Amino acid sequence: MPTIHLHHVHLLLIAHQAARRAADDAARPNALTDNALVAIIMAATAAEAFINELADYLHVLRDSRAWAPIPPTLVACADVVKEVADTHGSVTLKYLVASFALTGRTFDKGAPPFQDFAELIKLRNAIVHLKPSDTVGQKRRTRSPTAALRSR
Repeated sequence: MPTIHLHHVHLLLIAHQAARRAADDAARPNALTDNALVAIIMAATAAEAFINELADYLHVLRDSRAWAPIPPTLVACADVVKEVADTHGSVTLKYLVASFALTGRTFDKGAPPFQDFAELIKLRNAIVHLKPSDTVGQKRRTRSPTAALRSR
């Protein structure tokens, strides 16, 4: 059987350590500190790495024939997750199809833990895909550069 390197645990430990450091930052409660950013990005990355590595690992086990046959539900899970990955589907979609392949039902998208997971992914996407024109909590003001200079 080939050697398999799984990285999701290491990524999750980095997220956990950063989250603990962010929580200990009492000087700025609820602030989006560097540690908070690292925790969010790494937790979302660890979740994506886990589902991708699960699918890859199951395919390796199936193809190696070194162990007992892999149950059909696990093979189906690996196949659908790989298909979603190959078509650039979202991380949340990977978890939904994996849930369906394994249990015959998808996660309840409106309830924990999936709702919390989806919020983590949305937050990660908001951070990573932030545009200079994005604003939060205020109306966007459009002023010309010269008007901005005159107001100084």
